Amino acid sequence: MFKMRVLCCACFLIVAAVPVSAQTINATSGWVWQNPWPQGNNLNGVFLLDSRNIFAVGDNGRFMKSSDGGATWTVDNLESPILKSIFCTNTNTCIALGFDHTRAGVYQT
Repeated sequence: MFKMRVLCCACFLIVAAVPVSAQTINATSGWVWQNPWPQGNNLNGVFLLDSRNIFAVGDNGRFMKSSDGGATWTVDNLESPILKSIFCTNTNTCIALGFDHTRAGVYQT
């Protein structure tokens, strides 16, 4: 009976230590969990115009823009249920490709 308790305690400590070590690795790498902030949909395409201007598109017509290197985001929705890719020529002109179950679409700002 004593061996069973020791084994159970050892298993518990191993399982409990895994999330702590994962968080430590995460903290030392500089990465910080931000999902679902600023939104929780899958992102399928990202375009970096420069070091400050970033654009992203994803499921549910999600279109996101950051003009401060990703510190803050403007989130919007387009008509398409799924946006797959994005390309921008400047901060005001972007083309996004998307589709729904019956048709594909090209969207331009």
